[in-house]
Amino acid sequence: MGGGGRNRASSEITVFLIAGNRLLRDGMARLLKKDEGIRLVGASPSTGLAWQEVAASRSKVVLAECTTLRDSPELFHDLTANVPESLLVIFGIYEDLDLFLRLVSLRVSGYALSDASADKLIGLVREVAQGEMVPAQVLEPLDAESLGSHTAVHAIPGGNLFSES
Repeated sequence: MGGGGRNRASSEITVFLIAGNRLLRDGMARLLKKDEGIRLVGASPSTGLAWQEVAASRSKVVLAECTTLRDSPELFHDLTANVPESLLVIFGIYEDLDLFLRLVSLRVSGYALSDASADKLIGLVREVAQGEMVPAQVLEPLDAESLGSHTAVHAIPGGNLFSES
């Protein structure tokens, strides 16, 4: 492989996908693989997944479906504590202030609502990976009034996840 291949590989965004539903995981994996600038380095349900497997993938972005956060909160705590170099993006979020505050406390760099389109989600992964969003640092406890002053978490508007726009 020549130097151009190495440059292309180094500019690719590596993504580890976590989604409990196999149909969703397989569909998202296919969409991510179709994108030239993204390389899927792993895909798994949260059940049985250890943070060490995610760390071994050396992914730039961990893209996780929201229900996995509910089903495996200890996995996300372990990821944020032990794999700080991977940026965490959650998709499939429903509008819930308590959940949002929990995401901010977990160092989530971006999130997409449950009705976000695939294109917007992939765009969010790119923005987060390219440093256009600053990952959340350890934050003091937040409430609804103090949220306005924190801009570390980026959300994208809704749309159908598997629609073209």
